[in-house]
Amino acid sequence: MKTNVENDEEMSFKDYFESLDIDAKSELRDSVTPAFMAYTTFYYKLRMNSWSELELRKLEELTGKNFKR
Repeated sequence: MKTNVENDEEMSFKDYFESLDIDAKSELRDSVTPAFMAYTTFYYKLRMNSWSELELRKLEELTGKNFKR
């Protein structure tokens, strides 16, 4: 997935997601929903940055990045 942010500093998933281009956002969102959570839940958690530890681990697995807790 191509991001607009090139540094590897630890960032929140929300910051990472916002740095993606539109196609990469759709691809990542579709890999998480509906298998792991509802579409609306994904955007709520994104807006509030309220991911559980298990959800963050899955997001890290999908993206290959480490996110700030």
